[in-house]
Amino acid sequence: MSGFISRGFRGRRRTPEELADRIPPGQYFEPGFPVLTAGPTPRIKPEEWGFRIDGMVGHERELTWKEFQALPFETVPCDIHCVTKWSKLGTNFGGVSVDTLLEGVEPQGEFVMQYSYGGYTTNVPLADITGGKAWVATEHEGEPLPREHGGPARMLVPHLYFWKSAKRVAGLRIMDHAEPGFPVLTAGPTPRIDTDAWGFRIDGMVAQEKEWTWDEFHKLPFETVPCDIHCVTKWSKLGTTFGGVSVDVLLEGVEPQGDFVMEYSYGGYTTNVPLADLMDGKAWIVTEHEGEPLPREHGGPARMLVPHLYFWKSAKWVAGLRIMDHDEPGFWEQNGYHNYGDPWKEQRYWTD
Repeated sequence: MSGFISRGFRGRRRTPEELADRIPPGQYFEPGFPVLTAGPTPRIKPEEWGFRIDGMVGHERELTWKEFQALPFETVPCDIHCVTKWSKLGTNFGGVSVDTLLEGVEPQGEFVMQYSYGGYTTNVPLADITGGKAWVATEHEGEPLPREHGGPARMLVPHLYFWKSAKRVAGLRIMDHAEPGFPVLTAGPTPRIDTDAWGFRIDGMVAQEKEWTWDEFHKLPFETVPCDIHCVTKWSKLGTTFGGVSVDVLLEGVEPQGDFVMEYSYGGYTTNVPLADLMDGKAWIVTEHEGEPLPREHGGPARMLVPHLYFWKSAKWVAGLRIMDHDEPGFWEQNGYHNYGDPWKEQRYWTD
């Protein structure tokens, strides 16, 4: 399992004293360039790549790779800072300024959603990507930007945490209001599960195992769940809604004989939770987000929703729950994450 995990999630180093004034509070010096990605990354060929500026604009703009490469190119020396607490100093990227890309576009709003191949989004004020503060970068240290670092092209907004520099960027959407993004973080490949092949099972230490097909699952009582969600990588999405079936409904007639649960997924992901944290209106199997079918990159066709714990405890592509008489660590819990994961206690890592 450890092969899935990148150095971006691992330990911390001391900051040399002579660099301390360039390291924000809580960060540590990283001489390398960690990859904050769990599992494989999309492969986008330059000839297939395009970049678009749309939304509330006077004129939309769209560029092919060849057209983009014909624009004025800049080398950008900078420091970058990751929310997982590493900082890389004195690096450089090459690309095109967002100021150049916005020429003739005439933005009509003050907010921007960056969106990427693969479904990632992140929001920024327009003022934070204009005035020489942001670029679409295609090179790092004079070489083509590696795929694992967001190639063929990524945003570069070095004065903000690096999650605000979307990898594999596909465009900018201008808006008249701030709207939270929805990051995509996955351990392993993104499986493709057809709904006619999907099933959900509760097994293990139970008096009666139960299993549902997609059609059977959709005959169960459906709830709309307004909630906030909190990721271990320090982003929170507030006031969102999911739709699905309460775990309380699914447990009817099962008669669990243990106090612990392993959530398991298509693709092999696992995460452990106490049974009590899935009962009494605290957890759901969801198939919708904001009234639409749950996208594959966010765990569709069905994922767990356990909003009072960090979001890695809400397994994507969930296939079942296994009831156990003992606690057993799941994937991330074996690899450095806290066994329980209470966001209000900042239970991120083993040592928290």
